[in-house]
Amino acid sequence: MAVLHYECTSTAKEVSERTGVKIGDEVASLATETAFRFAQMLASDLEAFAHHAKRSTITVDDVSLFVRRNPHLVGPFFFAQRKFLEEKSAELDATDENGEDITDESDVVEPRKKKRQQRLPSTSARRKSTVRNRCFPLH
Repeated sequence: MAVLHYECTSTAKEVSERTGVKIGDEVASLATETAFRFAQMLASDLEAFAHHAKRSTITVDDVSLFVRRNPHLVGPFFFAQRKFLEEKSAELDATDENGEDITDESDVVEPRKKKRQQRLPSTSARRKSTVRNRCFPLH
């Protein structure tokens, strides 16, 4: 917690010097407490998501679920994730398993698109249509 408080205080000083707006110690303390509580909530939620999926390891999917619960994080997170994946993909495309450069793209296989599962109407919707057909037969 001391390191977090130090970082929040030094960041507040930097922002204060850059903008010319005085930021009090109370504001830095409040920022520290807010960041700490956010980290606690993040840890708790990630653990719950992994536990729900019957895993003992937190994955990117768990972080994605957390981000969806916090709309202000959605854009930056998915932008960073996409950028990371593009960089890793470019690295993997440029080298093979032995670290040798690959430039022949004839071996590249496009990933298959997942087929969308057709959703069946809910049980209540089926019951309603069945009841409707029985009560008001169309002739």
